[in-house]
Amino acid sequence: MKNKTIIETTRLRIIQLTAEQFQLWLCGVEKMEQSLRLTPSNEYLDEHVQGAMEAQYKKALNDLDNYIWLGNRQIILKSENKSIGSANFKNSPQENSDVEIGYGINADYRNEGYMTEAVQAICEWALSQSGVNSVIAETDKENVASQKVLKKCGMQKYQESDTSFWWKLEKSRRMNIINKKPEFFKKTEASIWTDPYIQKNLLEAHLNPSSDAASRNKESIETIVDFIDRQIKPNSKILDLGCGPGLYAESLVGKGHTVTGIDFNKKAIEYAVKQNETIKYIEGDYIKNFPHGEYDAIIMIYCDMGTHSDDDRDILLNNCFHSLKEGGKIIFDVFNEDIIKDKQEGFDWEYTSGGGFWAENEYLLLSQTFHYPEKNAFAYQYNLIQGEDVQHFIIWDRYYTQDEITNVLRHVGFKDIRVKHKLLERNDFTSNNEMFVVAEK
Repeated sequence: MKNKTIIETTRLRIIQLTAEQFQLWLCGVEKMEQSLRLTPSNEYLDEHVQGAMEAQYKKALNDLDNYIWLGNRQIILKSENKSIGSANFKNSPQENSDVEIGYGINADYRNEGYMTEAVQAICEWALSQSGVNSVIAETDKENVASQKVLKKCGMQKYQESDTSFWWKLEKSRRMNIINKKPEFFKKTEASIWTDPYIQKNLLEAHLNPSSDAASRNKESIETIVDFIDRQIKPNSKILDLGCGPGLYAESLVGKGHTVTGIDFNKKAIEYAVKQNETIKYIEGDYIKNFPHGEYDAIIMIYCDMGTHSDDDRDILLNNCFHSLKEGGKIIFDVFNEDIIKDKQEGFDWEYTSGGGFWAENEYLLLSQTFHYPEKNAFAYQYNLIQGEDVQHFIIWDRYYTQDEITNVLRHVGFKDIRVKHKLLERNDFTSNNEMFVVAEK
């Protein structure tokens, strides 16, 4: 990391120009782009930038030992292989332990979060180097867009002149932001399912009859319940894994079945118990504390299967198999491979001044989506920033081909495996590309 010349982020590749490439850039942007085999940007350096960068180039040549700091960095948009901006440090740590950053982005790529993503990554790199105590930056008082970038990166205003504000991000105060692709099925200490505040908002989403955000809309729930009812015998004993506030359990009891529900969302279980005390509800983690018994059917709806690693999935399926009566069935839904048509890697900032879904008071949320095509999975990573406190959340979506999920079930011992596509009409769920699976013991 000490002499890293390329910094990677979700959408960007930040490349340190060699002295030769720096000179080419000053002679004409297209010449630098050709040397890096980039897509032409049709950009040029205006007179002010040209003069400032020529002075920076001379400074870098006169101090080659610190070129890693003084050279220019090009900000490359990976999806287009195009330079969309640049950044540099105006001094090295040998001159001052506070290194000053300068940056700019092409007009066509503003308001997309690219500058924030780049500055955050460069600051993180700088603060990981020895001899650096803080990163500082200067903005014109009228340059509100640049000020927003620095605020999002955690910088604080510490000085001003008649025309400028000065900002600083100190090593001891920098935000603990995770800005890289997580290890496959890495777990975080925080969970949206168990966070006391988020639980309340999840419950509201569950109970919204027109929303697909947590339990699906009322019409879809009825369609799924009818589908389950057709697959099982009358008066079945059912285990509902990830039951939420009991919307499916209530409907299945209404059709004459007996249901036990388990979920680790405390607020959802408390609500479910109040609605129907005759249904057995358990607050708990069904992977760690599976409620063994003899069931005619085990259901797991809302694509919960895909939130589990392959190891946890196999533990779960084995517990289900051994807790089903002979001829009993497991019924669940899971995303298929066409989810990649609906999801793509991306990066987004959300600022809320008066509280929202994630927190009661002011917060900043960094959302990142990562794809693992070789493992058939997406990760949704969140950095929730409240003042100096940063919480990390990761939600996983594992998707399957029909053959893959069938083979997984057969390996456990299930037979007569059937898959139903397009059970639901188009809705606002994460993706409409899901399949409902029914497998018999």
